[in-house]
Amino acid sequence: MPDRSTLRHVDQALRPLARRVANTVGRAVVFLVRDGGKRQLLQLGVLKGETRSGGEHMQPYGFSSVPLAGAEAVVLFPNGDRGRPLVISVADRRHRPTGGKAGEVTVYSHTGAKVTLKANGDITAEPGDGGKIILAGADTTPGPTGEGVVVGTGIDPFTGQTYNVLQNASSKVFAKK
Repeated sequence: MPDRSTLRHVDQALRPLARRVANTVGRAVVFLVRDGGKRQLLQLGVLKGETRSGGEHMQPYGFSSVPLAGAEAVVLFPNGDRGRPLVISVADRRHRPTGGKAGEVTVYSHTGAKVTLKANGDITAEPGDGGKIILAGADTTPGPTGEGVVVGTGIDPFTGQTYNVLQNASSKVFAKK
């Protein structure tokens, strides 16, 4: 059994490593977002009184969002270097839709707008706060019955002819290739 002096020396030797490991992952609050370049950079509040700027927000391929101030983030600090934060996830519980079913996927915004891929294969799109749904250049405006009115033009891929879509009330829009 090692004596107290040996244990104290081991503890002192491992303390900096333990601190680095403990500082590699953290929770943060988004303060500011700079979305003008190839990388989205965030200013974050990490610990009480600790603000970090230049946190690179890594987003999944094919998806981009600009988080609101007050959103929450999961931050990595590679090698325990708190000066170079890497944001791997941002969530905003203030606006997250609830009540989904297993297998559903929803893209949403703070305005209440959302697109949901339903577990049964249906897709629903709901505008938020007085918005409208725009599909491939067509304008879908909610009518008095709650169904959409699609207005626009398209080109038939088989004949090359232009066709008009005008005031076709429907609760679903179907398309075939």
